[in-house]
Amino acid sequence: MVTQNDNSARRVETVKTQSEIEALKRNWKSDPCWDIEETEGFEEHKEELKQFRLDQEKEWEARRYNSLLLRSEALGIRGNIKLVNCIELLENRIKSLEERLYSLENITDVERGKR
Repeated sequence: MVTQNDNSARRVETVKTQSEIEALKRNWKSDPCWDIEETEGFEEHKEELKQFRLDQEKEWEARRYNSLLLRSEALGIRGNIKLVNCIELLENRIKSLEERLYSLENITDVERGKR
């Protein structure tokens, strides 16, 4: 498709092959840190890519909810998703603090060895 911008210069937007689109989708799924539909060079596929992103986000949200639901049942607090979420946040903080403490212990051990 040939379009014209404000400067009346000609620009050709290329339609990507299905394999190029699928490769982009796989790459995005492995690291979804951008809005896939805004990917340069894929302007002709914006609506398809936006729908793909929305569908994928919906699927991930459903998986997360089901995971939290299963965990709530295992903890004996069936259906209390908010509490399970808080528990997981606290577990992650504890893990992070333990990793920092371990790093500090290693630094201290190295410094002791230098003296």
